[in-house]
Amino acid sequence: MRLLEVPADDWTQATSSAPWSARGYHTSVVFRDWMWVIGGIDSEGLQNDVWYSSDGSSWTQATSSTPWTGRWGHNSVSYDGKMWVLGGTDNNP
Repeated sequence: MRLLEVPADDWTQATSSAPWSARGYHTSVVFRDWMWVIGGIDSEGLQNDVWYSSDGSSWTQATSSTPWTGRWGHNSVSYDGKMWVLGGTDNNP
């Protein structure tokens, strides 16, 4: 994971290895001053885990299995004091 410092336009590595598996098509969102990483797909298939961090270096797993199926291509947004996870698909690409 890398951090871009604006306006310096300088990338800094926040952590050399995140605790979740390497993946794509996940979402990330800032909610209540925490960064969240949700779902996606990795070499094992669809994931439905959720991770959060206050600094981008130290991460905690909020859950290893959400109430919804693993998905990819979804969106996440913080709105009206809530975190919303929208759409996506639970089919492997």
